[in-house]
Amino acid sequence: MHTDLNKNFLIASGEHEHLLQPEDNQVQHFRGVLKERVINETATISKIDDEEIATAQFPSEVLAHIPLIRNIRVIIFNKL
Repeated sequence: MHTDLNKNFLIASGEHEHLLQPEDNQVQHFRGVLKERVINETATISKIDDEEIATAQFPSEVLAHIPLIRNIRVIIFNKL
């Protein structure tokens, strides 16, 4: 998708596969909560991840964009 400097739509090519704004906000919030808990708690990253996913009850289209556990360590520790 291409826009001009004023964010007006110009042209689209291929399929548009990223999340819409509300769903993207859910993923970003999840990542923030996860990071905060990993930094401040002694539970394992896997346990925290499992708890947060269960609590969030994401719809399938959002859940598909939640980072895999093997990538969460990179998210947490490379962006402190």
